[in-house]
Amino acid sequence: MRLATRDNPRFGVDAIEVERGGRSYSIDTLRALAPRLGPERPVFLIGHDAFALMDTWREPEAIFALAHLAVVVRPPALAGSLASWLPKRVRDDVEVEPGGAGARHRSGSWVRLLEIAGLEVSASDLRARLRSGSSVRYLLPEGVRQAVLDSGVFRRT
Repeated sequence: MRLATRDNPRFGVDAIEVERGGRSYSIDTLRALAPRLGPERPVFLIGHDAFALMDTWREPEAIFALAHLAVVVRPPALAGSLASWLPKRVRDDVEVEPGGAGARHRSGSWVRLLEIAGLEVSASDLRARLRSGSSVRYLLPEGVRQAVLDSGVFRRT
């Protein structure tokens, strides 16, 4: 992450999850960050596919209470809407706004759709490209691309 963000002064990297050690759950990280950020709530950026699966996460109800959520709609967008992607465990606590681009949790946190003009590329695709020796230039930040190539992790054997 430091390599990916080093040229942008608006980004910072916090090693809280690495330093804590052991299994890392989003709710634990949000709870640890709350005293540092309070009274402001952080914005939890999440892809719409992962957002729809939050019922399988540890304490999704608490995540909605501790953070605002920006739900990234990645191309190609799946059929559905914010209302249909809402995790079942929080549906009764969230009111979707008219038009469906946003919602408000009973705690005051908001949920917003964030549409991006992204590339249709996945981590699996990047690994396959690297293994086959295909270029990943412009698909990764240059510092990250060079570090991955230098590591030899995906070098063909």
